[in-house]
Order: sequence, then structure tokens, then C-alpha cells
Amino acid sequence: MSRFKFLPLVAALSLTACKPGKGTASPDDYTFLISTALQGAEIASMIGRNEAIKSKNFAGCVTAEVFGESAKSVNDALAQRMGEDFVIPAVSIDLDDCMPLSKGPGPQSREEIAGYVEAFSGVALTAAQHYASKLKETDCRKGTAALGAVAYLQGLVKPVAFEIALPDGLFEASEVKVSLSECAEQ
Repeated sequence: MSRFKFLPLVAALSLTACKPGKGTASPDDYTFLISTALQGAEIASMIGRNEAIKSKNFAGCVTAEVFGESAKSVNDALAQRMGEDFVIPAVSIDLDDCMPLSKGPGPQSREEIAGYVEAFSGVALTAAQHYASKLKETDCRKGTAALGAVAYLQGLVKPVAFEIALPDGLFEASEVKVSLSECAEQ
């Protein structure tokens, strides 16, 4: 059995392994849990990508490649110091490993692509969104940034479906700014 089959379990357990005691949660606890959830999504996507390559599933390969790289990019951005806005950097993702699979069955629907995203990251994004909402209660700027990061990742379905329909071997997404102005008043 491959050691990678245990990674989703390890990622899931890590979401609860260092759980703070009742009444002790701090913004740092939530930030750590959000980061761990996004790392879990990245790992699940890497596993999904490898499985998609084995099964010659072009749509699954592209979806997993884009989502894994994007989750890493977002997580790295959340770890940086924020200015007036939270900036999710532009991404340019090389799909060379997936392109040989593009000669297979035609493009798949957005619903099918959304199913891949859900399979790779559903639990992780749900956890990240939950902890981001909690973080917003104690640290508006960090919580708003984390909620924006989750929304960004959830919004990748449409552009990924477009790339699958018209593959060119490179997925690009522009920089996204999440306004933190609502937090200035608090």
C-alpha cells in the first residue's frame, strides 16, 4: 500500500491534534487551523492529481493541479504581512503533466469539475471557512482575508472548466485583492 494513501487521514487528524482547551482559543489557534486545512487541501489535490494521471483523467488532472498549486499560493499569501488589502497573487500553472491526457474524452461540465474540487478539498475548505469565520470575530483583518482566500479557491471551478474545454497547457489567474476596509472601523 502506498504511503500516500494515508495522507488524507493524517491531514484530517492534524485538524484536531493540537486542539486548544475550552475557552482558550486565540486568533493564533484559528490561523494555524486555517493553514493546516489549506495544507490538507493541497495534499489531497496532489494525491488526486497522481490518481487522475494513472486513470488518464484529463479533467481530474487539471483540476487537481490547479487547485493544489492555488491552495499553496493562497496559504503562502495568508502567512505574509497584510497591507490595506489582502492580495492573492496571480498564478501561472504549467499543466505539462496533464496535457498528454487531453486527447481523451471531451470537456466535462462545471458540475463534474465542482465534484472534483469537492473530492480534493471539500472537508478542508469547509474547515478553513469555519475557522476563518471564528477568526473574523477576534481578528477582523485576518478573518476577512482567510474568508476571501476560501472564496477565491471555491471560485476556481469556472476558470478550470474553461481551461479543460480549451486546453493550452497553462492555467493563469490574475491577482485578486480582498478589501479589508470593513475592518478599519473596528
